[in-house]
Amino acid sequence: MTRTPPEHRHTPNAVTLRLASFHPARVAEPVLRDWLAPARDALFRWTMGMAASADGRRAIAQMAVAVQRQREPGEFGVWLYATALQAALHQTDGLAELSLAGLPPELRALLRLVAQRALRREEAMALLHQRLGFVRSRLLQARLASQATRSDARPLNGNWSESVWLMNQELNECHFMKQA
Repeated sequence: MTRTPPEHRHTPNAVTLRLASFHPARVAEPVLRDWLAPARDALFRWTMGMAASADGRRAIAQMAVAVQRQREPGEFGVWLYATALQAALHQTDGLAELSLAGLPPELRALLRLVAQRALRREEAMALLHQRLGFVRSRLLQARLASQATRSDARPLNGNWSESVWLMNQELNECHFMKQA
């Protein structure tokens, strides 16, 4: 049996054997900021709808035009997200479910948690630069914490795992639709 000399082992003509992998290639998980980009129009409409008056809508529209003209293209999404969080904070009677209908599930959950004061605006802004899996887990943690602090918080049928499963359904809704 002949051995290959060390100087010939890593030449360009040498054949490299690799084991076959039967696992699907891992797709890089998007950052929340990039994931929200397709939903910008719906988020803008929602933010405009949350304005209390025509003057408020006009001010939001003028600011949106100014941000798009004077800043980089990626900064408009960050401004819009911050504006939507601020609009959610100003909803004293909670967010109407019908108003959230056109938004992605993760964004609906974020806006609800901010409106309920279960998630601070600063925390929600910090999530903008995180991977979507981390955002989903943080949303679930915030929901559980907000339920645990309420006096009427009780698990469904006395089973916390079932309550967690039901709360997580909305967050996973979009994820499963993308895989199909």
